Amino acid sequence: MDVSTLKSQSSLLQSLTVNSELNTLIEQQGSYETMMTKIRQLKKNTATLNREFDERFKQTEGLYKLPFFGTNQDILLLGFYLSYLFLMTVMLVVYYKNTQSWQNTLYGAFGAVFALMIITGLLFRLA
Repeated sequence: MDVSTLKSQSSLLQSLTVNSELNTLIEQQGSYETMMTKIRQLKKNTATLNREFDERFKQTEGLYKLPFFGTNQDILLLGFYLSYLFLMTVMLVVYYKNTQSWQNTLYGAFGAVFALMIITGLLFRLA
């Protein structure tokens, strides 16, 4: 091969490689082991912060009592369950009115409860 062929092949290879910005981004992410180490460190730090919060909350437990639904998450979760109950009740009443079948309406109620159990499980898993 002569020099001109090598240069043309080299320029062809350079044009086929990923652009430098994408390559830099990929290199910044690091290896799998590095990422797993970072994730383990984040979990360890989170556990430490949770333990500190629990200890401080126990120390100040007598000083400040939360209301029955004291956090925004509690209020939002209550709102979700109440709205789900309302929508499922309306849906089942309309379904019974259209079909005049208690059996099918009960199947729908069991399906709604099953879906609520799955949603609750996902919420507990993600929380």
